[in-house]
Amino acid sequence: MKTYLKEIIISLAAILLMVLAIIAYLKVVKNEQSNLETDLYTLIPTNVSSLLTVNRPDIFNRMMLRVPVLHDVFATEIPEIFLTLIERDHQMPQVVFSFHPQGVLCGMQAGRATRSSIENLLKNMFKPYSPQKQTMYGIDFYYYPDTESRFFGYYFHQGVWVGSYSRKLLERAAGQQLSGKIVLPPEMRNLLSTLDTNSPANIIYSTLDLGLYDNDWLMGNRWLAGDLFASEGSFCCYSRMPYFNEEMRDSIVARIAQRYPSLQPSFQATSDNTAIFITACSPLSESN
Repeated sequence: MKTYLKEIIISLAAILLMVLAIIAYLKVVKNEQSNLETDLYTLIPTNVSSLLTVNRPDIFNRMMLRVPVLHDVFATEIPEIFLTLIERDHQMPQVVFSFHPQGVLCGMQAGRATRSSIENLLKNMFKPYSPQKQTMYGIDFYYYPDTESRFFGYYFHQGVWVGSYSRKLLERAAGQQLSGKIVLPPEMRNLLSTLDTNSPANIIYSTLDLGLYDNDWLMGNRWLAGDLFASEGSFCCYSRMPYFNEEMRDSIVARIAQRYPSLQPSFQATSDNTAIFITACSPLSESN
């Protein structure tokens, strides 16, 4: 009888442990899913000029960052530390870069595994220094000393990791995240809805940043948007526009050539009753 009772107790204990393990697992899954529901665009302060959303970092890394010509193009706009994080963490989820007068802001969904990977990478990058910790809004901010008297800062909150070399941008992003409101200009928000999130990356580029100020064909539009991808040895951008003509093409080509001499885009255009669809591709030959 005692043996029988002992077996019952052991079985009940095993069942209890199994139930607790399942509950713990479901809780972790629920937390991870809730993290993925955070809209990264709520992080972005109002003075944004351009956006780059990397939807598939693994493909973006393999097809673009590993190509020296393209790596150099992205490195002219994005601090190398962010590109390094994408290159070294092959499981990284969606990444959003926003560009401001104060600098570049980087935000991404970050569960426990991604957060641990990023923090380990940063520790190795900034050896032997330890980050300075500061707290604001109930959020812990960490700052590493970098070259040229700069500090690289980041915080982690509610499943989102955010980093920048601008302390002001970082603090404003935290405030935006707590508010939960998207403060992007309406035109930029409308363009976001037209982009293909299955492409490796999307871009919304400021026409002012391209130096396009007084062209009649702009018709008051401040941004150009497109999907970025690599195809058959070329770096391409696919865009949907309400109009397109030779003056527009020549102006864009001239500005791109001035800003990114290694890119030599050619354009193909098709249309239907609603819009004109543009594919601009630059060959990635050895000569580039």
